[in-house]
Amino acid sequence: MKTRALYLCLLVSASAAKGNAQTPSSIPTESKVSPAPAPKVERIEVTESQGKYDARREDTATKIVVTEAEIKKFGDTQLADVLKRLPSVTVRGTEVMMRGLGGGYTQILLDGQKAPPGFTIDSISPDEVERVEIIRAATADLSTQSIAGTINIVLKKKFKPDASELKIGYGRATGSRRPNVSYQTSRQKDNFSYSVVATARQTILDYKFLSDSFADDATGRLIYRRPFSGDWTGRFTNANVSPKLNWTLGEGHTFAWKFFLGRGQGSSNSSGETLASIGTPPPYPVTRNPVERSTWFARSDVTWNRTLAGGAKWELKAGIDSFVRRTKEDTYGYTPQRELIYSRNEEITNPDRDLKFSGKYTQPFGVGHTLAAGWDSSVGALRYQRKIRDNAIGSSPLRLSEQIDNPSVSSLALIAQNEWNLSEHWSVYAGLRWETIKTDISGNDYASVSNQFSVGSPILQTLWKFKDAPGWQTRLALTKTFKAPDKSDLTPRVTYVSLNNSPAEPDYRGNAQLKPELANGLDVALEKFWEKGSSLSLSATVRRISDVTRRNTVLTDGRWVNAPTNDGRAVSRSIELDTKFPVQTLYANSPPIDLRVNFSRNWSEVKNVPGPNNRLLSQTPFSATLGLDYRMKDGNFVAGGSITFRSGADSRTSVNTFESYPARREVDFYGLWKFSKNDQLRLTLANILREDSVNTSRYVDATGTLGDTSRTPSRMEIRLNLETKL
Repeated sequence: MKTRALYLCLLVSASAAKGNAQTPSSIPTESKVSPAPAPKVERIEVTESQGKYDARREDTATKIVVTEAEIKKFGDTQLADVLKRLPSVTVRGTEVMMRGLGGGYTQILLDGQKAPPGFTIDSISPDEVERVEIIRAATADLSTQSIAGTINIVLKKKFKPDASELKIGYGRATGSRRPNVSYQTSRQKDNFSYSVVATARQTILDYKFLSDSFADDATGRLIYRRPFSGDWTGRFTNANVSPKLNWTLGEGHTFAWKFFLGRGQGSSNSSGETLASIGTPPPYPVTRNPVERSTWFARSDVTWNRTLAGGAKWELKAGIDSFVRRTKEDTYGYTPQRELIYSRNEEITNPDRDLKFSGKYTQPFGVGHTLAAGWDSSVGALRYQRKIRDNAIGSSPLRLSEQIDNPSVSSLALIAQNEWNLSEHWSVYAGLRWETIKTDISGNDYASVSNQFSVGSPILQTLWKFKDAPGWQTRLALTKTFKAPDKSDLTPRVTYVSLNNSPAEPDYRGNAQLKPELANGLDVALEKFWEKGSSLSLSATVRRISDVTRRNTVLTDGRWVNAPTNDGRAVSRSIELDTKFPVQTLYANSPPIDLRVNFSRNWSEVKNVPGPNNRLLSQTPFSATLGLDYRMKDGNFVAGGSITFRSGADSRTSVNTFESYPARREVDFYGLWKFSKNDQLRLTLANILREDSVNTSRYVDATGTLGDTSRTPSRMEIRLNLETKL
């Protein structure tokens, strides 16, 4: 409470000082442009041009902006491959993590708004992205559901007028093919402009996977061992189109309409058998699992801006998100002689819709002092239908029909923030966000449940530039953030997952009484900036988390069930370093090579889980990236590469469950040849080291140990992209 009161006092006292605008400042406003830029989060467009506003250096609220040129450099077809090379970011599989934490601790936003349920970053092509913002410490104008941090994916909305570009690409690896195409165009006439980005890509996969499960009794004697070998094939197609229209209406009025439509379609089939099992065989030694999936994602929003006298500004935004997912999955179990003894047919339909309305009023006071206030609100509704038909030989068929009726999720956030240049060397950001979320869920097989909570998030950030040491500066941030329970975790029903039910593949059950996890955070950083874009940043952070959500696996009615519960406290700490510079700044006669280095060291401890290795959500302890780029003097050839490293770890995720994964290294290379002003060819070699993906899980109690290890082979991919401006 004392901390919250301190933040509120700072906010109020700063806003009361609008008449004391005598300190020098350099924030540009819409009515007046000052000699040099200074901290401002929202008003500045970041570009790569020398001399332009550098958000990372000048913003009081810490933010790393990754430009379109960096995103396009390696010719990636999946956004996860772009993110894995960025400072503060680690990727494990398709999960994106900051400070080594995923699972909802890292917030993923699209154009500053929460991504809809079921959305994955791989549904967006890098060609559709204008920039990526890595936000280490929370700000009030974005959701504070960001304990580890926020990654804001900003889709393209600004193009060169009257320009078009076409890209055709093809990637090939053992057991995989990835053709892709993208097209973008823009036009401008008088006060109207528009742009369109369209992408399509297909992924065709065919590979083997291996697993090995075992059980020991309390004395360590082997009960069984079940090596398993399987084949997996799949074909997935994604197509997106995103038009954007802009009108300048005069007298400070602008109007913009954006639309994004994405379609995903795919099918897969996995089959395998248990090989020479020792001891008790599994109930279904041979399995087959065909799956068909389809998704539709649509987002539409309109934005109205009005600039008033004195630089004040109104922004109103309204939008709708719609996400529909349909899945049809069949599962078959056989004897070793391929006799069918079990079948299961499952169909799931899951439409999800959200209406959003937000507004913000910004008022500058004097020079270098800006107040803003506003709101974010949303109302969402989903329907969930799941039909299951189980048929085991020798027993009557079982038919289940699950349905969530008229569920809704509503949220309201009130926002106030104050940005103030107290002097040429010192700026302060103070913000307060109060957010309430209510979830109502009812179903055909359980009673109606309701869950509501409110979180107040005071935020204080400050930037100090050393007077006698040009380029050196330090940052401090105090934040309060949270992690909201997922809607699926609030649904009090058991979801049956696997034929061969085990601690490694348990069923899932929700908990309607879950509370949000709350975190108090401290961030500090020391930074140095040189000419030509060179920089060095060393930062540290700590998060103290209460009401940690842990998932416990227990044996219930003969089946293993995994369920979430709030259980105690946790603490997470991180140290991060990143730097980039031309090698010629150190050695004048060296080749024209730009060097990039970043690493992150993370620690965490869950208080109610015995140690050692009682990490929070299997946190990645260490990750690092080394990258370099070479450019010929004429600019007709550019090449580079990167090495990313993610350490392995053994983690104790609960009293009885353990997880481990080995270290992983990935090496990528690209080369770009410019044939003419409008035509170029990009070659990419991805995952050159071809290290397999391995995961191990164990369940240990007084009766013994159950374990499972899975291995998925990895392949090197070769990609060619032909890019032409029309």
